[in-house]
Amino acid sequence: MILKKIAFRILNDSSSNIDQDDIKSRFNKIKTLFNIYGTKAGLSHKRLIIPKDVLSKEDLTKYLNFIPSNTGLGEKGQTTSLSYRNPFNRFHVHDHGDSWIMHRDRFNDLISSFASEKSKSVPNFSKPIIEGASHIIADVIPGLIDYAKGKSVSGSNIKTLIQKKLSPEFFREIERLRKTSLMEKESSFLILKKLAEQVLPSKSEFAPGIPIARKIYPIPEVTYQTPQIWQIALQKHIAVKAGEHMDLRLVDLEGKAHSWAIPSASLPKPGEKVLAIQQPTHTQEYAARKGKFEIPEGYGKGTVQSEGLKPVEIVKSIPGKVLRFNTYGNQKEGNQEYSLIQTPKGHILFNITSTAESGVRGKGGHLIPHYRPKYQETSVNNIFFDNPNEIHQAKVDGANVSFSLRGDKHVKIFSTRPTERHTGVLEHTHKIPNYGSIVVPPSLSGTVLRGELYAEDKKTGKALPAEQVGGLLNASVWRSREKQQEMGAELKPVIYDVVKFKGHDVENVPYVEKLRMLKEVQEAVPKLKLPPLAVTTEEKEALFRRIERGEEPITREGIISWNLTKSDPTKVKFRPDFDAEVVGILPGKGKHQGRMGALQMILPGKRVVTNVGTGLSDELRNRISKDPSSFIGRVAKVRAQQVFPSGKMRAPSFVEFHIEKGNQPEEIEKVFFLKSLAPQVLSLGD
Repeated sequence: MILKKIAFRILNDSSSNIDQDDIKSRFNKIKTLFNIYGTKAGLSHKRLIIPKDVLSKEDLTKYLNFIPSNTGLGEKGQTTSLSYRNPFNRFHVHDHGDSWIMHRDRFNDLISSFASEKSKSVPNFSKPIIEGASHIIADVIPGLIDYAKGKSVSGSNIKTLIQKKLSPEFFREIERLRKTSLMEKESSFLILKKLAEQVLPSKSEFAPGIPIARKIYPIPEVTYQTPQIWQIALQKHIAVKAGEHMDLRLVDLEGKAHSWAIPSASLPKPGEKVLAIQQPTHTQEYAARKGKFEIPEGYGKGTVQSEGLKPVEIVKSIPGKVLRFNTYGNQKEGNQEYSLIQTPKGHILFNITSTAESGVRGKGGHLIPHYRPKYQETSVNNIFFDNPNEIHQAKVDGANVSFSLRGDKHVKIFSTRPTERHTGVLEHTHKIPNYGSIVVPPSLSGTVLRGELYAEDKKTGKALPAEQVGGLLNASVWRSREKQQEMGAELKPVIYDVVKFKGHDVENVPYVEKLRMLKEVQEAVPKLKLPPLAVTTEEKEALFRRIERGEEPITREGIISWNLTKSDPTKVKFRPDFDAEVVGILPGKGKHQGRMGALQMILPGKRVVTNVGTGLSDELRNRISKDPSSFIGRVAKVRAQQVFPSGKMRAPSFVEFHIEKGNQPEEIEKVFFLKSLAPQVLSLGD
């Protein structure tokens, strides 16, 4: 009975003609109705207070037809962002814990009064907002108040926002729509929905790129063993209030753009650090914006220049402590490693990239070997299998590298080849598949090894030619990984010498000691393997024969002979070859008409040119023909029956290009045809 009388009073007495002076009288009548039936109801500031033990949520929604809606900005004492509205009358209800508080809407009246053709200016919203009507607007449009809320919750700012965005014509159009049959039934909802579409740049954003919640989401945990590929955006931001700075955004796998403002307006260089101020988590869509754009007002107002999204590798993340990430550029930009450390005073961004000057940074770090020892060479005629003081290893067809071992971190791998890059080093670490899983125990920290990187064909298990290895190592990290997948290949490390062991210099100790150290490393870090090793007479002869017959998967070149009482080895090559430099390219004749015919080459310290046309595959000839200048200055292995005193090679045959000597593709900037050495050189176009 009580519920029916309440419904009758609300739904029938709440006519569209009541004014603000009459609302108190009507609420008093409802209050009296409650009191008659022994229930206390209150009346305050033209608001009716109804206890929940009389009017349940089900009563409100099922029998009185009030619809839940998000207020966005609740009034004082409101316990939830939900309010309830009946679109057929002019009341709305808020949840205040143990009671409901009912208000009268005034927004429709404001629109009606302003819709007059005589009105020439935007209406003054300050009075109804100051009286507490600001949350009424938000009953159906959470975005409006949420947007304004980010600047200020004061009525004047909300009023300014609305006045700035709307014109008199808009209100007249709304009034016209209200006269239709549809608007008669759904006036409150549709009018405010139309208002939201006109006023808000985004109903779900506090500011461009920042969701309305303005939350800083925790950064996902990432380990060395399972690095993740995210996206990075660097945005140069010239803000009116904050001034010029750089916005760093790291977009995780769920699309959350974790953000920091860097007051220095640039990322730190190797060895440097900068302040990074964490910002609310942005949207991926905002981070992906590219080019120059404006933020016209509010939070972040100013000009933004964005590079868009690029891949970035998250190496390690401990929420609330540290975030390690790497950027992999092209051959000119190189790779950069960063560590974002959270401190009591905020975040500090360190650039921890290894350089020739600094070496490998951090605990267990050291200078990077930038030289390659010159090992003695001998012929197969001088090899013996029965010397108990010698062991033999397969000579791997790869690129010479050094390995840096630091405790509880993954191994770092560097080329011994000199480079003109600003870091002074060529690092190959991140080109190795699953490099993060090659983690070093603390006991081996401070160890430096020498070895090779070679490429294994996954199907056959055999090593790929050195030139293909060079293609993988000379490419950027991202491209190298792609090429390995395309080729069905995988870069693999082998170790054979020790420079430092647990921080101690051991480069000159006998190999019997080095071998013990290498075996200890191999046992602790299984992915760092020794090459095939032969100790007994039978094992040495068997290894020799396998390589000679081409049956040893990782090499066809020869063996390395180590005297256990000495520190340096001797190389034994089955087929002697010579290193020669390309100084020119001759056009082809006959079946090679229209493409290159021969490489013009000279031996070190000689001036006589030898034309080398044998041993070149059709695929290599086509590559050289397309870009001949990029091969000038490269060094290749050439096999010859004899070398005359003048330097002329007899019956030369091309074997392969070196990946460690001479110009490499990414380093050739200028090409000089050495005409004084090769006067007969012709360009392919002549």
